[in-house]
Amino acid sequence: MKFKKSSFCFGIACAEVKLPEFKRASGCGIGTCAEAAVGGEMVLMRQSEHPDTVVSFASEEWRAFIAGVKAGEFDLLG
Repeated sequence: MKFKKSSFCFGIACAEVKLPEFKRASGCGIGTCAEAAVGGEMVLMRQSEHPDTVVSFASEEWRAFIAGVKAGEFDLLG
């Protein structure tokens, strides 16, 4: 579990935020990979080469997206 201190911390008692634990896509080899994490009621996505840029989805949006992927709605190459 990783924590990050507030950037406005100047004393002994500092606020810390628990950072989400991103998981890399299982089909990813070497190079840029999709990574996902759960943050409260949100699903967070990022690209491994740009970890500071994060896109968030409500859990309902994520479930609809996954259902669409499984149904082939986003098959852009086929």
